[in-house]
Order: sequence, then structure tokens, then C-alpha cells
Amino acid sequence: MTKNLLGKCFIQGILLVILACCAVSCSRSIPGYSSLSDQGILAVSDTNPYLGSNMLLAQEAERSPVFLRFLRERGAPKAIQVKVGPFKNPELVLYYPESKSYYLANWEERRAPAQWITAGPFGVTRRDYRELAKILKDTPHEPVFILWGRPYQFKAVQQAKAPAPKVLIPKLPPPKPKPKPKRVKKKSTAVKKQSGDKTVVKSPLEFTPLNSDQQAIQISKGYAPRDKNGDIIHPVKNATETLGKISKWYTGATDHIDAIREANGLSEAAKLTPGQKIRVPVKLIKNLKILPKDYN
Repeated sequence: MTKNLLGKCFIQGILLVILACCAVSCSRSIPGYSSLSDQGILAVSDTNPYLGSNMLLAQEAERSPVFLRFLRERGAPKAIQVKVGPFKNPELVLYYPESKSYYLANWEERRAPAQWITAGPFGVTRRDYRELAKILKDTPHEPVFILWGRPYQFKAVQQAKAPAPKVLIPKLPPPKPKPKPKRVKKKSTAVKKQSGDKTVVKSPLEFTPLNSDQQAIQISKGYAPRDKNGDIIHPVKNATETLGKISKWYTGATDHIDAIREANGLSEAAKLTPGQKIRVPVKLIKNLKILPKDYN
């Protein structure tokens, strides 16, 4: 009896180990962002497009047209949560603290092509809202992203408000005319009001230093390598490249050739050679994608 009991316990232990291994092997994660899985509620920055949560949303928006359309219509969330479990696809929780609601996005591989399908809205719990209220206070503006190499913000489409009901005011007899006062010219404050009402948001192109993993991810997506201070370090690939092409691609115009030549200590007669690295100052950058080989 004792031997049979020990044998059964041994077999059950082996089966439990096999099931645990299968659960681990069958768990799925979002490519490139496994470190964000099951880490609780994560804030989405309104100043740093290179934050992990911002880069994840940008990657999935480029990968899923359905998800991109949802973000354009609803706006970007202020916080997210990445849920990954065994035997199921990844799930994104998109939090909108302003309306005390959230949406669920599930990765559907059965569709052709695979897409993120969202459902909601659902009401957030009191416990989650306490944490979301802190995030909303720290990020009052719209989150910023880098999509296809360019800065981008998702702004929700606002529905037109119904016109206010008209109030009938009884007509009164006109008052006695008063002497007209002298007109005093007032200084126009329209510009000041406009600048005061305008929401100031840091440009997404303001560079934030990246670690080696983030730099490798950006280069794999076709972005140009960057220095610690944000300058682009462009590697020359063939002898047909010129400072004019480099200036036009990265800065949008050929007017900055002298500035690029001065930043690299080159003379006017200098020719570029394959393997040479050309520095483009961060203040001139308009395009973050690397210069193609066949660019004319």
C-alpha cells in the first residue's frame, strides 16, 4: 500500500511540473515589451514619447489599423495596463481618468490580419481611480508619441454641444440718452490672452537620453542613431551621399549645409566616404528616420 501511494504521489508531481512548464511556454507577450507585462497601472507621458508605455502604444498603433482608428476617435489613454496569462492572447487595459472609465483591447489572431479589438467603456473601481487621479494630475496634457518617425498626438473628436435654449427677455422702454464719454484707446490684449490660453506642451522632438536597449529598438525600426545630447550620427553608406542630401533629409531643407559642415569640422571641398559618420545637430532635426540608400 505504501509503495503504491508513493508511486501515485510521484506521478502527480511530475504531471504538475509538466502543466506548469506548459503554462509558462504558452503565455504570450507583446513583442519587445515583455518587461511591461503584469506590472500594474503604467502612466503614459505627455512630454516623453520614448517612455515604455508610449513606445508600446505607438508600436501597436502602427501594427494594427483598427487600434490606430480607435485612438484617433477616442484619444490616447492617460494610463495602461498590460495583462498576459497562460493560454490566452495579450490584453491591454486603456484608462481614461477624466471620464472614470477604461477600455479592454484584446489581440485577435483569428482575424486576417491580426488586430487589436477594443470593448467598452467600463467604469473603474474606486481603488484604481485613486491611483489614476494621481496620474491625471501629473499628466494634464495629451500624451505624445513618435509614429512613423514623426511626432504625433491623438486628440479625441469632440461631439458638437446642443445649442442653449433661448431665454425670452421682456422689452423695456429705452432709457434716456446719456452724454457720450470720450473714447479712450485701450491697448489690445488679444495677443496676451491668446498666449495665456494656449496650452504649452514640450515638443516630442526634445530628446530624452535612451539606454542601449531602447536605442537598439529604435534603430531596428529604421530610426537614425543618436548621440547622448540628441544629435543624429548618420553613417555614410555610399560615395553618392552629399551634405546636401543629408541636410534635406534630416532637416527638411538644404539651407543647413554650412551648420552641418561646421559641426563636423569639414571643409567646403571635403568629400564624404563610406563608413564616415556625419553629425546633424539636434536643433535642426525634422526627420528621425535614417537616410535611405536610394535617396536622391
